[in-house]
Amino acid sequence: MRPTFLGFETCKRGLATNQKVLDIVGQNLTNWDTPGYTRQRIDIVSVSLNSSASRYAVQRTDLAGQGVDMAGVSQIRDPYLDRRFRAEYGDASYQSQANTILGDLEAALREDGLNGTDGGGIQVALSDLFSACSKYAENPADEALANLVGVAAKNVTQTLRELSSKLDGVEEQTKYDMEISVKDYNDKLQKLAQLNKAIRDDVAATARNEYYGPNELLDQRNLLLDELSSYTDTDIKEEKDGTVTVKVNGHTVLAGEKADEINLRENNDGTVTMSWNSTGKEMNSTTGSLKAYGDFVNGAGPNMSSKGETLERGIRYYRGKLDTLARTFATAMNQVVPSQVDAQGNPVRNPDGSIAGYKVLFGARVPKEGAPGEYTTTIDFPIDASNIAISDDWVSDPTFVMFQKGNGDPTYAFDMRNLLSGEDASIDFISNGEKFTGSFQSYVNDYCNTLAADVNYYTSRAKATATIADEMLDRRDEVSAVNQDEETQSMMIYNKAYQAISRVLTTMDEALDVLINRTGMVGR
Repeated sequence: MRPTFLGFETCKRGLATNQKVLDIVGQNLTNWDTPGYTRQRIDIVSVSLNSSASRYAVQRTDLAGQGVDMAGVSQIRDPYLDRRFRAEYGDASYQSQANTILGDLEAALREDGLNGTDGGGIQVALSDLFSACSKYAENPADEALANLVGVAAKNVTQTLRELSSKLDGVEEQTKYDMEISVKDYNDKLQKLAQLNKAIRDDVAATARNEYYGPNELLDQRNLLLDELSSYTDTDIKEEKDGTVTVKVNGHTVLAGEKADEINLRENNDGTVTMSWNSTGKEMNSTTGSLKAYGDFVNGAGPNMSSKGETLERGIRYYRGKLDTLARTFATAMNQVVPSQVDAQGNPVRNPDGSIAGYKVLFGARVPKEGAPGEYTTTIDFPIDASNIAISDDWVSDPTFVMFQKGNGDPTYAFDMRNLLSGEDASIDFISNGEKFTGSFQSYVNDYCNTLAADVNYYTSRAKATATIADEMLDRRDEVSAVNQDEETQSMMIYNKAYQAISRVLTTMDEALDVLINRTGMVGR
């Protein structure tokens, strides 16, 4: 026979369940804009009849209708969408960071008239020197015109040193940003290890299964995992004890409450290396902003010269281009004006007819020994964009560029002019194993155009990958994020259910009143 108060127990369960559902709906609505929050729901199951628990077998219909029960509070997540979003997020972060670094390089090396910009650059300085040499060639005995050549030449060297200084600034800032990112990555790994421990302890203490964990802690962990995926490729595996194991290109960086960390080291050649603290092996990620930092800080182009360099055209590649310009310019200009004159006023020649020697117009600017804060110019030190300067002889004698004072021979003045001409000059530039033949101006145009093409490529790639990542995030949010309309609809449905069950409880009370107070009184 049916238990007398079975209906009351059924209604009590129903009221409790619907009340808790309304609580969770309120939880969702109040957290709809909380970062990392995942929509929660009550998993509701029908109470099953268990006659085996009774001492005597009973008919199933006698105990049927025991109502509803709550299996637990679960999160609505799709592991597939999590993996897809994190993979796309890592790719988008790589392209975005690469675009940022190349944009900084473009700003540092920007030339007048390129990319719609104004202002001077090495092109303008070379053009001014060409103009000064052209005027000087018309009257090579004019000391004032020779002096103007020296002023323009000094401007070229100062411009090259300024550009080199800007590249130093880009490199220094990029390395600093990289250091901050590595620290943030390590901090996030430590926080994930702590969350792993908290989640595992919670699961063990409450005997929860894999479907019903500590949702708020899981939200914090999932948010950190999303952020982690922007730095490197991230392979995540959920363990039975509630923890997650994270691998980067096969290397385990998080297991339980143990987390590895990245060590960042700057090498003697200026390259940077990221290695794992646990093994000392170099970190070989396949995507993410950390890989972009490594690729473009160490990027030397297709012809790498040291172990730490990469194939991407990054900071080292464009620094090499600028250094090659300075070195080639100094070498070519130092072989124009003969340094020795015979009795007839002609340049001294070797037995084979070649000119015996040339005036050193440019050299490397280095600190002077025993004189702090003072510099001297020498050709005994490698010339690059950071140290190129006009020679000490030229500084002390503005007419040093003249073949011979008072000599009106324009031959060497025209040679200098033609060397700077963009029309007939055919100079070989060797940089990073690449060879370019042309004028100084065309060489500058070439690497500026290459940089512009690189920026355009990574800009388009950054936009495309960001669009895909946003699309995957939207798809994930369709499943996991709070939809106010859906939650409001659920609130109305379960509120009506609560009211209906209350009416059932009232009906049960009236029926029990009849059973207790009025049944059996007929005929008295």
